[in-house]
Amino acid sequence: MDIEINTILINNREIDLLSKLYYSEKNINIIQKKIKDIILKKYNYKISKQSYKDLIIIMRNIILSNNKYNYNTKTELKNALNNLNDITIKYCINIIKKNIDNYVIYLNNINKDNILKKTKDNILEKTKDTRTYNLYENNIF
Repeated sequence: MDIEINTILINNREIDLLSKLYYSEKNINIIQKKIKDIILKKYNYKISKQSYKDLIIIMRNIILSNNKYNYNTKTELKNALNNLNDITIKYCINIIKKNIDNYVIYLNNINKDNILKKTKDNILEKTKDTRTYNLYENNIF
């Protein structure tokens, strides 16, 4: 894990204390847990941990666009880390919620299609007529 993170950091910016804390295994686990807890509490869905690689990509984009590099004390560093975590978690929650909504729509559509198919099959079965009709003979057309 550390090799991948160091490669990401080296390619994009210098490694500083905030980056090390933000990409630490402990912090990633905190983010994962908060995401799962919020989805469960707010939307009543139990989800698994998110893809490690996807989460790192999101975190990279968040830190590049939101890190202000203006921390001089431990408190400021902690606040900066918490801010990055909050932004990351909110971003992930929005994506997950959209995916859940789309999945529910998909399931509802499948259920509707199955109900319609069963209803259609039942109607056809009940109205099955074995007689052959010649539409022209009966002056229907």
